[in-house]
Amino acid sequence: MNIARFTHWVRSASLQAYPELMHALGANPVPLLREHGLTAKLLENPETRLPLRAVNQLLERSALSTQRPDFGLLLASRRDFTDLGPISVVLKEEKTPRHAINTLLRYMKLLNASLVSHTEEVDGKLLIHERIVSDQGSPARQGIEFAVAVVFKTVQELVSPEWRPVTVCFTHRPPSDLTLHRRFFGCDVQFNSDFNGFVCMLADLNKETHKRQTTISKFARSYLEDSLNSYQNSSISTIRQLVLALLPAGRCTAKQVAAHLGVDRRTVHRHLAEEGVSFKLLLERIRSELAIEHLRDSDMSMSDVSAILGFSSSSAFSHWFRDKFFCSPLEWRKNSRSPEA
Repeated sequence: MNIARFTHWVRSASLQAYPELMHALGANPVPLLREHGLTAKLLENPETRLPLRAVNQLLERSALSTQRPDFGLLLASRRDFTDLGPISVVLKEEKTPRHAINTLLRYMKLLNASLVSHTEEVDGKLLIHERIVSDQGSPARQGIEFAVAVVFKTVQELVSPEWRPVTVCFTHRPPSDLTLHRRFFGCDVQFNSDFNGFVCMLADLNKETHKRQTTISKFARSYLEDSLNSYQNSSISTIRQLVLALLPAGRCTAKQVAAHLGVDRRTVHRHLAEEGVSFKLLLERIRSELAIEHLRDSDMSMSDVSAILGFSSSSAFSHWFRDKFFCSPLEWRKNSRSPEA
């Protein structure tokens, strides 16, 4: 694991269609961009790194001002496969869509340093998990819907225009009308779920495409690997991803994280210490972020939230939460929905 400071940013390519979309909805994009410290000039270069917090807040504010709860999906619909840059070249020449998904998730941090993604195979299905990691605690409903929609469109490009997942899942509460979301994805859309992402049939993704690697794809892959090495993925980022995957099973310890990384527990503690954090502190931070997200943005029961956070019971979760936030989870949820909040 390489050591580097973990940052929260997004490529400006994600917002290149934003001004056009705002105009199409009869709104002026300039004031909202300025309100969040952004300008149209910043969007001209697709490689410009934009602060995640500013982008998330911009999308949330835009959805409210245009009265479009599907704003993130509308923005994703205007994205083209080639907007992935060199990654699109490599994906098109993978042996199967399944291989392409692995490659996409490998290089995802070059598109969005704050998006944590992983896959899970269950009973002939592939679950693609996506989560936006932010230390700001700000709502990211539109941001996560945009991210899931972009991956959905990418997989659709790799399989066929008619391909649809089995289910699309979001951890936040549903909008008042599900029509727009079901129309976009063309399948069942579940809210208040325990993960963000979607469920696919493995059989759809394992069909060989018989593509042959070209010189340009080899060059693109070499460029991406160099970029990945230059990026120097943080130990905190790597361990955070494992914690998110292990927490719901209630077995998230430094020893088990170390086992998944193929190192001993002391090595995990040493890497984290070099970045100024302990495993216990990182685990508490992630639990706090998840607790706030699910209580604020979803209608999940306390037992479901406690299970996602790896607690053995709702009472154990409530005790931990009260110690951390000086009120019960139910009180916090009620207060978060008040106009003052």
